[in-house]
Amino acid sequence: MTECFRACWIVCLDESMAVWTSEYTAPGFMVVKRKPHPFGNEYHTVACGKTAVITAIELVEGKDRPSSGPHATPEFVDKGKTVGLLLRMTKALWGSSRVVILDSGFCVLDGIIELAKRGLFSTAQIKKKGHWPKGIQGNSIIAHMQNKPVGTIAVVQDVKDEVPYWISAFVDSKVTSLMMHTWGSTAPEGKPRKRRVAGDLVDVQLFKNQWWYYYGRHAVDDNNNVRQGSLGIEEAWAPRNWQTRQLAFVISVCEANAFSAYNYFECEMKQKDRISLRDFRRLAVQGLIEYADSLSNTPDTQDARKRRRVSRGVETHELITAPQYAGKWLGDAWKQVKTKYQQTKCRAPTCTARVRTHCKCDHSLFLCSTHFAAHVAELYEP
Repeated sequence: MTECFRACWIVCLDESMAVWTSEYTAPGFMVVKRKPHPFGNEYHTVACGKTAVITAIELVEGKDRPSSGPHATPEFVDKGKTVGLLLRMTKALWGSSRVVILDSGFCVLDGIIELAKRGLFSTAQIKKKGHWPKGIQGNSIIAHMQNKPVGTIAVVQDVKDEVPYWISAFVDSKVTSLMMHTWGSTAPEGKPRKRRVAGDLVDVQLFKNQWWYYYGRHAVDDNNNVRQGSLGIEEAWAPRNWQTRQLAFVISVCEANAFSAYNYFECEMKQKDRISLRDFRRLAVQGLIEYADSLSNTPDTQDARKRRRVSRGVETHELITAPQYAGKWLGDAWKQVKTKYQQTKCRAPTCTARVRTHCKCDHSLFLCSTHFAAHVAELYEP
């Protein structure tokens, strides 16, 4: 995917689910309660922040990862589980100075530093899940921001492995939002947001990193919503085989990518109204039909098809009707009978139908339409 599509300057790393309900028939089966579809296989995915096109996926194998062979040891496993994941998922983007948006599940200081060493900036949300991420004095920061007006910003800078990074705190209407950055500034960005404070709506101005974090964090979710919607291929196909279900997931991602890219490049960039998934599918099917017709109508394709028919004898096989007053085939002519529409028993051993049709290859070979199809099908058997 990275060879045919180049993401914009901001990308999002998040999770996607391939739905499956049986724990005993799915390698890597997981239950992620916070997801709309919590049962199945989890994929880590990277999506373009503006187009919502997914450019990289990785299956979470867990305990079902092979214990031996070339895939037994993940790349960058020596860096740690989360840090290795960040490096694998962003490897195609190294050195591009892009910004990677990360939710709190990927907020690891060592990972942020390793990305910066490889030419990628990042913004990650910081949340306390039992404890604060290593190296983050979250309780002290929140205590410092208490009783501050809504919209107040405070930033502290630190350095690790000669890489500078910043911890920002933003007082929102209900919570104090903490983030970790290796880029950006506290300059205002975008339009003010509405917040309710003491019963009144007030305008709150977001700073640059925070505004772009909120802009790009839902890119993967937007792709998932298209893929798992009421018209989704996965739901309509619903394969009962686990391997085929993973294929359905990949095909659904490709369709959602094409739909998102079309709406961005053909609609938004040209200031046109976005189209629905149903209209997009109609355009896609029409395009595939026209493309197939263009291939089948080329002289080379027609000649190749004709050569295949001749080599298999298909051109000599056609179901035709015997002439009127025709009875038995005598080898070079029909025997004349008094009955105008003389019928003959089908030559298939178990068929009792009486017909007037025979194969062009042998005038004495009277066949019904069903056994004529079987007669021709024999030519294609290896």
